[in-house]
Amino acid sequence: MKKVFVGILFFAIGILHSQGELAKASTLIGVLDDEVVVKQNLHLNFSDTTKNFTLKMLVFEGNELRDLSIYSDGKSIPINGDEDDGLITIPIEWPSGNLSNILELVYTVEMETKDQYIPFFFTNLAATNSDDDFFTIELRMDKNMNYTLSFPNVKMTEKYTNEWKQINFQIPALTSMLRLEVHDGPKTDIALATWMDGLVALIFAVMGIVIWMNRKRLAYG
Repeated sequence: MKKVFVGILFFAIGILHSQGELAKASTLIGVLDDEVVVKQNLHLNFSDTTKNFTLKMLVFEGNELRDLSIYSDGKSIPINGDEDDGLITIPIEWPSGNLSNILELVYTVEMETKDQYIPFFFTNLAATNSDDDFFTIELRMDKNMNYTLSFPNVKMTEKYTNEWKQINFQIPALTSMLRLEVHDGPKTDIALATWMDGLVALIFAVMGIVIWMNRKRLAYG
C-alpha cells in the first residue's frame, strides 16, 4: 500500500512539472486615494505539451476587482472567469507554443476603507525555486501618504522620486495577498500589530529581569 501511495505521489508531481513551472513573479502597485492599480508579471516555463493552466485569486470583503486584462507577448487573452466560495478561477488555454513565457495581469482593486487586503493572482503550477527574490513587489504612492504593511512582514527599502514614495521588498514565494493600511499625512496612532509586538517584547524583558534577580536561588535551590 505504501508503494502505491508513493507511486501516486510521484505521478502527481510529474504531472505538475509536465504542465509547466512558475519561474518568478513581480508586481507593481500604484496606491491611489480609494483604489490600487496592480500590474503583475508571472514568468512561466512551459513544456511543449502544455495546453492550459489556471489562475486563481482570493476575494476579500470590501474589495471590488475591475478592469482586468491579461496579456501575453502584448496580445490580449480572453477571460472566462468564475467566482465560487470566495475564489476567482480563470482557466487559460492556448495552442501549444503560442503563449509567451511572461504573462501580464493588469487590474484595479477598489477599496472601501484605507485598511485593506490587496489580492494577487496565483497559479496551480509548481515554483521552480524558493529564492529570496522569487517574488518582488514595488509600491508607489504619493509622498504625503504613509502606510502600515501588516503582511507579509519583511524588510523593505524606501526611496523618493519627484512624484512618488517608492517601497520595494521581496519574498521567496508567491503570496496571494498583501495587507496594507494607507494613511493621509503623518501617522500619529500606533497599529495593533505594533502594540502586540511591543507587549510581547515587554513580557520577555520582564521575565529576563525576574530570572536575573533570582539567578542565585535558581542555581542553588
